[in-house]
Amino acid sequence: MARIWNLEGKLLQVFDHKSGVKSAAFSPDGSQILTQTLDGGVWVWHIDRNWLRTRYKQATVNTVSFSPDRDRILTTSRQYGDTTATVWDLEGNRLLTLPHRGKVYSAVFSPDGSQMLTTASDSTITVWGQNGQRLYTLFMPDLMYSAIASPSAKWVLTRSHGGKTAVWNENGKPLCVLPQGSINSAVFSRDGSRLLTTSATDKPTVWDSSGKFLLKLPYNKYRDFVTSAVFSPSQSLILTSSIYTEDNYLDVNRDGTVTIWDWNGKRIKAFRVPGLVNSANFSPDGQQIITVADHKAVTVWDHTGKQLYTLPIQGSVSSAVFSPDGNWIATDSNKVLWLTPEGALNWLKKNPGKVAPLSAEIREAYGVPVR
Repeated sequence: MARIWNLEGKLLQVFDHKSGVKSAAFSPDGSQILTQTLDGGVWVWHIDRNWLRTRYKQATVNTVSFSPDRDRILTTSRQYGDTTATVWDLEGNRLLTLPHRGKVYSAVFSPDGSQMLTTASDSTITVWGQNGQRLYTLFMPDLMYSAIASPSAKWVLTRSHGGKTAVWNENGKPLCVLPQGSINSAVFSRDGSRLLTTSATDKPTVWDSSGKFLLKLPYNKYRDFVTSAVFSPSQSLILTSSIYTEDNYLDVNRDGTVTIWDWNGKRIKAFRVPGLVNSANFSPDGQQIITVADHKAVTVWDHTGKQLYTLPIQGSVSSAVFSPDGNWIATDSNKVLWLTPEGALNWLKKNPGKVAPLSAEIREAYGVPVR
């Protein structure tokens, strides 16, 4: 099951499943949750009303994602011999079937929702139109690990065996191969004009979309291991998290560091995070930062590095993100959803009947005024 808690650890909502929950994702507007279960099921839930909207009938789903307009869902199958990706509406009706020659590894919508991007086991990447027409196919010389589209869907970025990262145009022609070995991650800026990469052997690097080198963040590549790097929603800042290494070994006695950089690679602010920091992400408005450390501590900070609160996580966790509206926090620890303070206030306004009234004794004990 998936659960929603408030910051005091009180259970607010439960999304019950008959099988274990494998993954969960917010709709782009944060009003719905898409869950995937271990038995291959796909479920769509309304958050505020806490009811199941759709249970999809494809029994062996491998990956699943919302369209940006939250009207469609794109799935791939883990069933042997199934080489298709499928587009569904929110009522569970099959809209399109995208055929491939090999098993489909991943399928995502472009940021504007007009195209779909799939990767398959025959080392191909295919871009599809919104009506299911095949626009172009890239034939990759190496085994692929992942592919993402730029926000305008004008470019496709691929990562293949050995960490090689390449950028392709919408006609399927390679624009560049980034000259950086063993790349761990790569993300586009929101306008698609820049790329930010991290590497096990080099400093975090910013490139333009043609692969031209722009800048390296001034880390010591022999001492600092960068665990995450993202652009801010406003595109004016870069956020990184790092841990200290000594002779290629992690120093578990040192805290991790989160650093905010300007667009030109100048360090603006750095603050310590207790433990080995695994990741750091901005809130949608860029005013808060959420970190994960030691695979167990999830903490929210303001943009100056002041600690705001820590979630009472149980179990291992490696990532945490805000929902698009900033009202919720999702972690990969038992796929739990948490209300932010702002989200709790909004939830209480929309659900006054679900909160028991305080007794006179409790009001007096805690100084709660009677209205």
